[in-house]
Amino acid sequence: MPDINMDLARRTAESFRLAPLLPLSLQGCTLRETTMKRASFIDAVGNALVAEMELVKKIFPQGTTALDQYITSLIPKLASRLPNNNELAEITRRFMPEVSDFMARLNIALRMWAGYMDAAKTIAETTADGPNTSQSRQQNMAMIEPRAEQDPIYAAGIVAAPSLKRRKKGESIIQDGIPTGSIILIDWDDGRTG
Repeated sequence: MPDINMDLARRTAESFRLAPLLPLSLQGCTLRETTMKRASFIDAVGNALVAEMELVKKIFPQGTTALDQYITSLIPKLASRLPNNNELAEITRRFMPEVSDFMARLNIALRMWAGYMDAAKTIAETTADGPNTSQSRQQNMAMIEPRAEQDPIYAAGIVAAPSLKRRKKGESIIQDGIPTGSIILIDWDDGRTG
């Protein structure tokens, strides 16, 4: 089964009320400081979000349901579980102390993490689905860029992807196939591929 977590996270966030703008605690004085703060947040919140999504998928397996219908069926189940996750409450409070509403913090976390993951999979040399190519990166960007234009919090996750993958995790990132001027390139190290 393809990895549905990014769509599940993004669409679950969309089912919540509209989130506020990114809080000052996730912004910095420079672009680099900003992307590093956001990368640290995504890194801290990622495992807890994935654990919740994997648990929901395990409890409610896909069966013969079409993929889009399956994701749609999981949204209310995930949305009802997340507000009870004390680990997510603590992590999001630590990174966004000025946002008192946990549901708003969850909304931000889901949208930013989804943007990060979409971008991280795009700039990776290979994913669980196989190797990335210049063509697959171009196809991914054709989906990612319009979402980023509509959602600045999702876009913040995209911009943080190179920082988290390269600077924090030491992973290779590949630019081949990423269009010039892409949002992923905003805080790109220098175009190196390894």
